[in-house]
Order: sequence, then structure tokens, then C-alpha cells
Amino acid sequence: MEETFGWCVVGCGHIAKKVINQLRDTRHKVVAAYNRNYQKAEAFTQEFGGTAYKTLEEAVKAKGVQCVYIATANESHGTLTKQCINLGVPVLCEKPFALNEREAKEVIDLAKQKKVYVAEAMWTWHDDVPLRIREVVKGGNIGKIKKAKLKFSFPMLKPGDTTSRLVNPALGGGCLLDIGIYPIRYAYELFGMPKALKAKATLFNGVDIDDKVTMIYDDFNVETQFSFAKLRGESLSLVGSDGRITNQLFHMSLNARVSGKNPEKILGHGMLYGYIEEFDHTAKDVLAGKLESNYIPHQATIDTMKLLDESRMQMGVVFPGD
Repeated sequence: MEETFGWCVVGCGHIAKKVINQLRDTRHKVVAAYNRNYQKAEAFTQEFGGTAYKTLEEAVKAKGVQCVYIATANESHGTLTKQCINLGVPVLCEKPFALNEREAKEVIDLAKQKKVYVAEAMWTWHDDVPLRIREVVKGGNIGKIKKAKLKFSFPMLKPGDTTSRLVNPALGGGCLLDIGIYPIRYAYELFGMPKALKAKATLFNGVDIDDKVTMIYDDFNVETQFSFAKLRGESLSLVGSDGRITNQLFHMSLNARVSGKNPEKILGHGMLYGYIEEFDHTAKDVLAGKLESNYIPHQATIDTMKLLDESRMQMGVVFPGD
């Protein structure tokens, strides 16, 4: 059994609970928790262990904390990560890493200056299935890519409801940063930066709720669709000159199929939510004294934020934090 690795959880809402619940009975232990609402942090520690603190600094610097996991609303990610860096403690920050490319660069530059580990919690790219799909594509197993489509659309809003954080511009709302980041990042991981992109969206309350982003490469396009408002499901389809890859629930999949000259069924680790790999890799990095993740390198985070910025600009979505 590996030694216990201690975490400070910042932000004690739904996302933090879902992630930390997956880490039960592993080496990862909640040592400290902080939430602007202290009672919420107390309730969190009663369920998952650790001690609730009334200030961020007390929580981050608590005895036994080896890394901070930030799971707050989007608009505070950059600010909180900077505060933790200045306190000298490594950070795993939920996606999106920041509100925009400018802020992401500021955070990463500060981390480099202070020599503190930071990484974006884009857990998909710690997972076996996407990593193998990337190997298959880059290895040319399905030939030259002809077309690619990714869909990620589920109704998550009550009609006309403006109270949800999902549609609050001040909190970095909109489906682009919340779920659109998954298909856009997926295309980036497979094919790199596109030559250009075209983005359009249906807006509600000043943010995007039903989007289409087309990423344009030399010989093909990647079409991505994502929505809070409509049901289209989640799927990945890559068509090459010598075969194809299909994958349902691509951002948290158990398996994928490769057809063509080299057919293959890609099997995952058997868990629908693979957070353990992400936290294991982060702990290994921190204990090794690394400053950057091999799975989620800084440049990939910055490049993705650049793509999200361009998409938002074309959609006409502006955040107060911009």
C-alpha cells in the first residue's frame, strides 16, 4: 500500500463531491477543505474527512496538505490558483483552468517563477481509452483523416431559468467552457491546433447554450456540437481512408471500436469516472518534484484556452472577467 497523499479541497460543491467520492479507499485523503460558506466546508469534511477551515491560507497550509484540488465556479479558478502558488503549494485546478488565455498564461508564468507545480484537471487525458485512440490516429492505423465529428449535448437547464451558475456570465457560464471544452480539447489532442475555426451559438442570458464549433485543418474539418439545451447525446466518429473509430461517451468511455484494416476494440480500466488515474499521476508528479504534468502540459492548457477565446469571440460571449 502506497503512503497516504494529502489533499486540500477548495470548493465543496457537486463536482468536488463526485470526484472525491471516487477516491474513497485509495491513497488519497482529504486533509483540509475550504469554501466561502464555512458550513458547506464543514458538511464536506463530515462526509469525506479532514478539517474545515475559515480561510484559504489556513486550509492550504494545514499540516499534511501536499496538493490543492480546486473545484469552484469557473470565474475563480485563476485567482485561487495564483493564491495557492503564492503560498507555495502545488495545485490541480478543475477545467477550465482559467477564464481566458491571458489569465491562463498569468497563472502558468507565476507557477514557473515560484517553481510550484500546477496542472489542469482535464481528467479525460489521463484515461486509457482516449490515450489509445490518440496512438491509433497518430500511428496512421486508420489512414488519412477524412472527417471527424464529436457531439456532447444534454438538456441541463430549466427553460427560462436564469439562476443557474451554468448561465451566469459573472461565473464564467455557458456550455463552451463547461462541456464544450471536452470535444474541443479532444480534437486538439488528436490533431493539434487548427488553421482556423468557425463558431456559432444560441445565446441565453448572455452566454452560449447550444453551440457548433468547426475546427479547420489542412485536409479535413472537425465538427463539434455541444449543448445545455438539446438532447443529441455524446459520441465520437473519426473516418479515415483505411478505417474508422467510434466511441460513445468519449470523455469518460469504457471502450471504443476501430474498424478497417486493423480492427481493434479498445478497452478501458472499467470505471466510468476515471479520476483515480488523474490524482495518482498528480501525486506522483508532486512527490517527484515536477513542475508540470506530462499528461496535461502547460502549453496544451494555453492552446485550448486560445481556442475557447476565439470561439467565444465569434459567438459574442463576453465575461466581466475578460
